[in-house]
Amino acid sequence: RDAHFLAMFYSRTLNDWGVTAQRLQRLEEAGRHFERASSLNTNNKPAQVNLQFNRQLRADGDRTARVARSADERLGGYRDLETLLVYSGQFDEP
Repeated sequence: RDAHFLAMFYSRTLNDWGVTAQRLQRLEEAGRHFERASSLNTNNKPAQVNLQFNRQLRADGDRTARVARSADERLGGYRDLETLLVYSGQFDEP
């Protein structure tokens, strides 16, 4: 149980570090943070979305968002957006 809690905590923190790195144009570093965050918590939807967007940025520099997913897919089992953001961190996608 403690390991699960720590994995969620570290995943959220890595996602936030990735967002900061991406905003500073450190795309490779950001991608590594998003990958680690996603592997520590496979239900961290912001990290997964951020990783996909990071890959898009590294591939072609395109900053436009792709087709949005449904709200249920984005929430990943959380009951609302606020709870998702508290446990998983922020999105960095237009």
